[in-house]
Amino acid sequence: MAAAETGYVQYPAQPLPTPVCGVGGKADRRPIDPPPIVQLRVYDTYPADPTNPHSTVQTHQSLNFLQNPYYFMFASLARAETDDELHLLNDGKTRYTTGSVVSSLYHLKDTENGGEDAGFFVFPDLSVRTEGSYRLKLALFEVVG
Repeated sequence: MAAAETGYVQYPAQPLPTPVCGVGGKADRRPIDPPPIVQLRVYDTYPADPTNPHSTVQTHQSLNFLQNPYYFMFASLARAETDDELHLLNDGKTRYTTGSVVSSLYHLKDTENGGEDAGFFVFPDLSVRTEGSYRLKLALFEVVG
């Protein structure tokens, strides 16, 4: 029986209330602080005894995904009380967010866990244009084929 992969996404720090960046050529562009940083952990699970389908399952953290250039994460703004995504303001052409809404997977050292290798998605310059309470909706993708 082959190993199965299970992934977990961790979002260690919640953003604080941040000033909006506004709309227009001279709009103040203050990014979300702290910047959204999402950690991806992948675990391989496999039977302890491959010849016995009822044997216990063993799990270990996989680092193979750190070499995969095809993972990326997309961040969108959602209403605080629902799952509705917000893309364009009422003018129909200005986005709710500014800055980079897509992040590739970065292979970095996890300083919170003894400097071990880890995978992170980082959104350092993501800003919100209008005042209000929102949630970040994060979607993980892998390009295949």
